Amino acid sequence: MEDCHNFVAERLLVHNSTTESLSAETPIIAHWTGGLRTQVCDNINDPKKWYGIPIFPASRTLIGSVDLPYIYEDTINENDLVDAFVEMYNLGKEKRAEWGKLGREHILTNMNWDKYVKY
Repeated sequence: MEDCHNFVAERLLVHNSTTESLSAETPIIAHWTGGLRTQVCDNINDPKKWYGIPIFPASRTLIGSVDLPYIYEDTINENDLVDAFVEMYNLGKEKRAEWGKLGREHILTNMNWDKYVKY
């Protein structure tokens, strides 16, 4: 499947490769952690607002330090990763293209320079 992007990592807020993929109308498979959650969908309960497939953590550990006490280390199960690939494949090219367009709209609306300058 050349028309989707997989990114699974621990302890990341937003990763540039997923942002770039969504900008290029490529749906993503991503670890449901940190800022990657906002790149998979606008509303987890509304599949019409999805532009990727989340892989939910199989375990979650609270780690951190005095300076940053609330950091979670989320890990996934390898079977969940395989299931996500199968799910993405089974969507078909047309649905993946639709999700790609939604993902690009999301990036242009929510991750543009005007939004960053505000904060």
